[in-house]
Amino acid sequence: MVKMSRVLMMEEFSRTGGGQELFVDVYDSIRDRYSLSLITDSSYRNDLDFKEIFKTSYYYEENMNPLSIFLRVRRLRKEIEGIMKGRAYDIIFNNHPNIFIFKGDINYLHSFSFLDPILDDGGNIKSKATYEMIKRSGLYNIYDGGRFLTHGKYTLSLSEKMFPYLNITPAKIDYINIPVRNFFDVDLGGKEDTVLTFGRINKDKNLEFVIETARRMSGTKFLIAGAVNSGDFRYYEHLRKISPDNVTFYPSPSNEEKWKLYSNSKVYLHARRKEPYGITVAEAISFGCIPVVPKSGGPWVDIIEEGNYGLGYDDQPDDEIKQALGAGREFSKTVMQSRERFSFDIFKDKIINYFQEAANEKIFNRR
Repeated sequence: MVKMSRVLMMEEFSRTGGGQELFVDVYDSIRDRYSLSLITDSSYRNDLDFKEIFKTSYYYEENMNPLSIFLRVRRLRKEIEGIMKGRAYDIIFNNHPNIFIFKGDINYLHSFSFLDPILDDGGNIKSKATYEMIKRSGLYNIYDGGRFLTHGKYTLSLSEKMFPYLNITPAKIDYINIPVRNFFDVDLGGKEDTVLTFGRINKDKNLEFVIETARRMSGTKFLIAGAVNSGDFRYYEHLRKISPDNVTFYPSPSNEEKWKLYSNSKVYLHARRKEPYGITVAEAISFGCIPVVPKSGGPWVDIIEEGNYGLGYDDQPDDEIKQALGAGREFSKTVMQSRERFSFDIFKDKIINYFQEAANEKIFNRR
């Protein structure tokens, strides 16, 4: 076993989302074992403890022009090259390899990050021109032979399919399910006949679909909650204006408000079909909410395991929502008991072992 002490982590904090939550999960898993350093953006959060912090000029805002993103990423690459001169670490963990263009020893795929904006629900390229521009730029060529980690079978399978489109052959792709950080005692008999949707209030989450579903099901109460990041306020206001009276919004709720919404709601509705994983669906399960999800993506494959712990829909979810609302307490109990799959302790053990394995392989490959 290789003795490891210095770990460099890469992450941007200019938005709130699943990627940032996963980063904190990894950080909390390893912080007591290693000396941690960080390369980050211009809006670093101060509640994490690092031995070294290297801030860069990078900043992300929702709905940015793709060209602006490309130019910022290219400038960031040069900044990283400058930071890394003369520095060495036992392991480098790159949590956003599509932004921090640097081949870490572990590179995390939150989706197929390099082409995700131009992939349709089936994982097919929908913009050939953009794809050719990305491929010919050679921006991601450095990841050939890289080691990648992701969160589930769905994204792993998608990545194996898409890497050849960029002429990249990974050395290895693994997955470890994202954890749910807190399990609570829930009174399943006290749940209300409400339908909750939780996540970033962002156009990529297909929230108009939730609103149209609520319009058809006018006798059922729908709740939409989640972070409103910089650049998304207009979208949030648009959703409020077009929503029927049976929809209530909870923008950027606190953790306490979030837990109360999950505890009180009987059904959880997920609308995005191209969801890489769906941590909010796992959170819903941990509170005994019955998930209703599209029969595609990570929520269907990795979270409810194709119908074992929730219901899937093809086009419209109305019938499945009615079925979930009418389900007995036993089904909610079965759903909630499956939450042990997402235990943080299980995740922590796997992450610690994975970092050690990567360090061992790194030394072996140098020989």
